Amino acid sequence: MKNLMIYMDPSKSWEVDKDRILAEIQIENCHYFWKSKDIIMITNFPYEYRGFKATVIEDTSWLPTEYVTIFNNVWRFFGFFLLPYLIKRGYLNDDLIYGHDLDAYQVHDLDLPPLDRDLGLVDYGFASKINLGNVFFKPHKVLDIFRMIGEYMLKWKINEEEVLVKLQKDNVNNINSRFRKLNITYNIGSRHVPRNVNYAEKPIKVAHFQAWYPEKMKEFKPYLPERLYKLLYEKFAHLY
Repeated sequence: MKNLMIYMDPSKSWEVDKDRILAEIQIENCHYFWKSKDIIMITNFPYEYRGFKATVIEDTSWLPTEYVTIFNNVWRFFGFFLLPYLIKRGYLNDDLIYGHDLDAYQVHDLDLPPLDRDLGLVDYGFASKINLGNVFFKPHKVLDIFRMIGEYMLKWKINEEEVLVKLQKDNVNNINSRFRKLNITYNIGSRHVPRNVNYAEKPIKVAHFQAWYPEKMKEFKPYLPERLYKLLYEKFAHLY
């Protein structure tokens, strides 16, 4: 399994300094659980931190021209256009990929059970809607699904999570048989935390929250290893 993180911006730089800090935190934290060769960070500008180098993708052919107009050139929802590009060109060729947002922090060994479908997804816990901030996928199996999500994003002019809601509702192309819903432990988000923790398999595997807010740090502190809590606090203390 490979650990995948992506940061692309039209400016070819960190949009805000907070994003740069998140990347540093991820690199330090991921190396606690993963070997360097199993960590992939994709950017569209050169980036290096503590000897770890991002893979730079300067080509923009993966981004449809319609996207710029529909989403006002905000690259927040670009993932399901870039992922097929990365898969087709061999950047993602492992049997299983763990892709996640920069503010989704691994707090324990993932210990993922054998995935019997092409995708492993986690809902919001308090709602059945899928949270695409954490995705486990088999790159050699999901190309058609990722392309379909991108196609309907342009057609319906909505983001990827809203597209997935509609695809699930009508079971378009039998999509519901292609993914396995995983326990909330793999993506404890920042809303309804006590409820989600109550239903999560222990120990919690991933905490997904805005650590630059002191109230969120306080709420998540009981679920974080001390070393990660200290790292987050040190990196974001100037914002508190």
